[in-house]
Amino acid sequence: MNSELYYLRILLLHIPTVDGKTYKNYFEAARAKGLTTDKNVWNETLNDAVTMKIPKNIRDLFAYICLFTYVTDISKFMTNHKDNLIEDYCHFHRHPVEEFFELCVSYALNNISRILNTHGKRCRDFGLEDPLTSLLPLCATFDEEENFNYEETLNEEQRIAFEQIMTTLNNSNNEKSFFLDGLGAFALQSIDRLLRDIQYKSRVSFGGKVIIKGGDYRQCLLVIPGAQASDVVQSSLKNCSLWNDFKILKLRNNMQAKDKPYKETLIEIPSHMISKDIFGEVQFVNTIYKFSKKVILTHTNEEVDKINQSEKTYLSTDSLISDDTDDVTNYSIEFLNSLTPFGTPLHALYLQKGAIIMLLRNLNTESGLAFAMIINKAQGQTLYKVGIFLPTPDFGHRQLYVAFSRVRSLNDVKVYIKDTAEQGKILPGSDKIFTKNVVYKAVFEN
Repeated sequence: MNSELYYLRILLLHIPTVDGKTYKNYFEAARAKGLTTDKNVWNETLNDAVTMKIPKNIRDLFAYICLFTYVTDISKFMTNHKDNLIEDYCHFHRHPVEEFFELCVSYALNNISRILNTHGKRCRDFGLEDPLTSLLPLCATFDEEENFNYEETLNEEQRIAFEQIMTTLNNSNNEKSFFLDGLGAFALQSIDRLLRDIQYKSRVSFGGKVIIKGGDYRQCLLVIPGAQASDVVQSSLKNCSLWNDFKILKLRNNMQAKDKPYKETLIEIPSHMISKDIFGEVQFVNTIYKFSKKVILTHTNEEVDKINQSEKTYLSTDSLISDDTDDVTNYSIEFLNSLTPFGTPLHALYLQKGAIIMLLRNLNTESGLAFAMIINKAQGQTLYKVGIFLPTPDFGHRQLYVAFSRVRSLNDVKVYIKDTAEQGKILPGSDKIFTKNVVYKAVFEN
């Protein structure tokens, strides 16, 4: 008896079973494992999205399906889901819906076309009607009392900045550009030139319009692949020719950090940072919201992938589009599955019950669970708990500061520093743990 044939038979008997369910044929089993395409999958995708009752997101999803999938009859696809795509517009126009149905469809197509246009496409490219050119913007409600109540919540520094900006808006003041230097090179030249052209004021910065920019040079700078520190510094707003036109309004009261000693520690980080701690035991909860403000921060996506683990696997369906038959022969599906281009998820999506999924462009999901993310991506977020994983020293300006400043209190941050030649217990006879804090001092000059 041929042993290989015997074991092959055993394997074939088990293949139709996926996640404990046995399918009647191999095609259905392959489809359940995500190894082949399903022509009806995008109808099911939109039907699932409808349960969220967010028509705008459904329209966004519809646009991305048009752009990145192979639905053969988009017009029929649109007809099947038209009612769900225009639900909010029908609600806006009230009754009778029949009189405004086509108008609602045109508004929906207008939303869809905006996404298509960013990819160089139009509705007609997919067999859809172009939206009406005479569409008026729908009026949004404005609660004046609610918006002015925000003024009461401003601290002293914020109030000073607010009053200076409002004074400029209400009077023909010379100061038209403000920079909010807050705790928490842009393409300004292009905006400047555009506003000068629109306002016919070629010698006035930003065409005389009031411009407000905000930022914190204690946090991460612009990421330029392969650039030296000097290149990154040179690309910052401070080195822009328009910088001298800005009036600096400083916000130094850290509203995010409630622990006063912790706030003082964050301000000191530019000159030094030594931290030691370990991860605690993993705690599991039955509700998602307790996880939504807790995260582990580390440098690279590679380390993120190691931390984020899963229970269930979903596989992408990759294909090669080329007129050259040699390309199709040379690049196998397995090879395509192994590629991880910047900005795209991995071939396998890992999920488990209660996992928080991070979405890309309202359609694609990044690989892994959202328990971890890179430090730069966390910039601007306020979280309840943060674990900082440093397998290697930081390599970017103020990454360490950004990681530590995501929480309000020192008790809410835990750090694990891996021993290497560059960090950890690098001093003989000392039990202290060290790591680098990268700071481009040139950014703070002038």
